[in-house]
Amino acid sequence: MRKLILCLAFLIIPGLRDPSAAFAQTQPQVLYGQFDPIVIRSDRTQPVLFEAKVIGSVSRVALEYTTDPQHAGVDLQMRDDGTGGDRVAGDSVYTVTLQASMITQGLQVNDVFRRFVGFFRVVPVFGNVFEGNVFAEVITDQIPRLAITSLAADAQRTTHVMNLVDSDYATGVNPDVTRITKRFYQLAGDDYDFLNIVNGLSRFQNRFHFATKNQVLGIGQNVFHSAVEYGSAGNLSGINMFPISSFFDGADSGYQHELGHQWINYLNMQPLAFGLPHWPISSMASGIMGFTFPGVGEGLDYPCLLTPEPGGIRLTPRNGPPVFTDLDLYLMGMLPASQVAEQIVFTEQNKALVLPCNNQLFTGFVTRISINDILNKFGPRVPDSINAQKNFKVGTILVSNRLLSEDEMAFYNFFARRAEETKEVAIHIGLLKATAKPFVLSTRGLGALNAEINSPTLLTEEGTPRALALDSVTWTRDPFSISSSRNFSADGRTRIMLFAAGVELQPGETAAIVTAQAEDWQQRTFPLSVEYVGKLPGANWLTQLNLRMSDEVSNLDSIMVNIRLRGVTSNKVLINLK
Repeated sequence: MRKLILCLAFLIIPGLRDPSAAFAQTQPQVLYGQFDPIVIRSDRTQPVLFEAKVIGSVSRVALEYTTDPQHAGVDLQMRDDGTGGDRVAGDSVYTVTLQASMITQGLQVNDVFRRFVGFFRVVPVFGNVFEGNVFAEVITDQIPRLAITSLAADAQRTTHVMNLVDSDYATGVNPDVTRITKRFYQLAGDDYDFLNIVNGLSRFQNRFHFATKNQVLGIGQNVFHSAVEYGSAGNLSGINMFPISSFFDGADSGYQHELGHQWINYLNMQPLAFGLPHWPISSMASGIMGFTFPGVGEGLDYPCLLTPEPGGIRLTPRNGPPVFTDLDLYLMGMLPASQVAEQIVFTEQNKALVLPCNNQLFTGFVTRISINDILNKFGPRVPDSINAQKNFKVGTILVSNRLLSEDEMAFYNFFARRAEETKEVAIHIGLLKATAKPFVLSTRGLGALNAEINSPTLLTEEGTPRALALDSVTWTRDPFSISSSRNFSADGRTRIMLFAAGVELQPGETAAIVTAQAEDWQQRTFPLSVEYVGKLPGANWLTQLNLRMSDEVSNLDSIMVNIRLRGVTSNKVLINLK
């Protein structure tokens, strides 16, 4: 029963949450836990490692293997002595080897590719035992593999995820988030309203949101602007942190809960202040933002609808997943004040905690809050629902200690893309297996998320970095000469044609908006002139770019070329010279 209570606490917090985080400040300290590989193929036959880095004096580190959280499992000792799969003795990384079938066999549809495999336990020499739930992430053929675009030695992307390699961040040695976001902005444009940062090596910590700017009046939040500290020129509004990768799902209500904290709840007035930064137990608490448990501060789900009737308040079980309430939507800028109903707050919050939601008529004390009460205290929302932004662009960064594999990139791309879903989908977050309404549904169709990572991509031969490049006159492949008599230019310089996806010129823009550079084997860089940018006839998704070869590359055998469009960097492609 102890474990069941632990797991229930783990799942009922819609904004996250692993109760083991309560032990995070005690010794020993668990820096991270991971499977190797991070994402496991469903047809894998080779053994799998589970590793965790634990700092401090420990008596025992173990994985209690079980696929049923209500029943005891098999205690598997994790070793740091260089045996049993452990790579290096005495490095504080404890390891246990599992047969792949222990993870993959029995995977169910409602697992949504994430399977519970037991409890990670650290028994210290002195102090409290640390215990956390462990989930393995499993990829099947139902998740499509995608082309991976290499952006740099430490960066790659798919359509919806950018993978950055930063070992110090991933392992918790130096978890400076500004270093990650600044690197992201070196490779991507400043058109993202929000960023998600997902840990490849999971830490037993809560997920959370923090704002980087607020320019909205009337929601109780101060106006400020610190986006530049994170590498954004000004567009970034907030960052969602996902220390546990298995808690990242763009369709999940918890994902939306964190996003909602950009606007909710900063209304420091009674009785709403009791629930900050969530709601008190009330008519608002049945929505995605939930309520605050007294003395804890974490958000909890309140699956009960409050309906006023003559003589009392009817408590009715919520039928279906949570959505944003009308007051939530007003604060988010999606509903006008005139469409916000009167809200009901239980006067005695502690007693409200134990009220059964069984269609009873509650006749006790409540406080009623009207939208006019909020307007009188904080003023109207500016911008209002007519002028407020409702469609948001979200970029997802997955930070790891190595470049992720094709399977791993496809797996996280799948969950990042689910933020754009337009239908109800199955979710599995912690021990919660349910359905969720993605953002477009939970906002009643008033809002939408675009989770694409948009950056230009130069085309290459399949499976190689060699550019699809042609001499602009002869239409021959590389190697190219720097100069040629067979061209139409007075300077005799060779022009080469490259082909790119994701290059769209806006009205009034010319080829000058695109820049190009070459890089030699010593990583010296040289600018290349971009003389033409235009759509390829008959293939509107492709853009042709004509580049002029420069004197600086005349003595080189090969160069790596990339382009930049509005500050966004493409992949690097190989061009051979002669």
